[in-house]
Amino acid sequence: MSNIVFPENIGVTNYGTVRLGKNFIADGNDKTGKARIRIQTHAHKDHTDKWIRNIRPGRALVTSKPTLAILSLEYPHVNINTNIHTLSNSETILSTDLIQDRFLQERIIENAEITLFDANHMVGSSQVFIKNHDTGISVLYSGDIGWPLEIIPKADILVLDATYSRIKTSENKEWERKDAISKILTLISSNLAVQPIYIYARYGVMQEIVEKIIENIDTEINFVASDEIITKTEIIANFKSSTPINFKKEDDKYELKNVIHLKEFHKKQNESLTGLNLTITNFRSQNSSPERVVDNNYQNIVIALTNHASGDEISNYVESVNPKYVITDSFRNSTNAEILADEITKKFKIPAIPSTLSSVWKD
Repeated sequence: MSNIVFPENIGVTNYGTVRLGKNFIADGNDKTGKARIRIQTHAHKDHTDKWIRNIRPGRALVTSKPTLAILSLEYPHVNINTNIHTLSNSETILSTDLIQDRFLQERIIENAEITLFDANHMVGSSQVFIKNHDTGISVLYSGDIGWPLEIIPKADILVLDATYSRIKTSENKEWERKDAISKILTLISSNLAVQPIYIYARYGVMQEIVEKIIENIDTEINFVASDEIITKTEIIANFKSSTPINFKKEDDKYELKNVIHLKEFHKKQNESLTGLNLTITNFRSQNSSPERVVDNNYQNIVIALTNHASGDEISNYVESVNPKYVITDSFRNSTNAEILADEITKKFKIPAIPSTLSSVWKD
């Protein structure tokens, strides 16, 4: 790829900010101060660094309504800020309409259309598509994508998440995502009336599991959780029109039957409580099963369940976008980014590089 010149101002910096043009960034803070418009793909903490800085006068934040609802838990009055612009799935907004001229101080904003497409990673997650009329280039940032996707836009440049993404995956894997969900439901059904159950998961996946439990286990269940998990779950359920959940607060004392405790993923660490401890992780388990028993004494079981596309799904995604160039995200997984870029070049004959080789890496 050394003899191919990739477009400037597009890629991922060494501090994790995605650049999608001179004036546009996503999921990170702009240390150079050049970009005026930030797009927030979703509300997971590894993507939200210093997002609040982009709602000051002279800047703009573009995101989905569910993402803003979760972000605003940190800053309850942020919804009244006129520098935040929320888009629905497939909705487009003009970059020139985002910041009032009096705040630009003679800075010129590139004329572009910004569109958010559902990423099926969690509620409100988005792919970011920018059609830049000044440069004549269209760019798509995948963000964290699940599968399947209703709409995959075509673009000249694809900036592709590489956290868990490989085109080549283990050919010996004997289970699918649905098997992991089935294993979770089986473990819960067989233990619910016998002992307390503790589920550790990131939100998004946590709320999906709760929905599956309600849909498939026909008994009254008491979910016990922190105020933060209850609030986030209610926000997500509201946007998905899900069935109301029978919540009890973690700090209160109840004599309850059929109890499932919902715990934040990072709280697990070395915590082992008396009962069934289920840790739901993005990282794949062994090929024979999504289940891995860690400690029989405390019934510590890890279940591999992810909302990240991989394998043939990533291959189909790249093929659908049909880009002229691909840049893979080296910040979140440097090794994967190099491997994925090489796989894309070999399979599709498309120039692809890890973002360490992009023009913005050392911004």
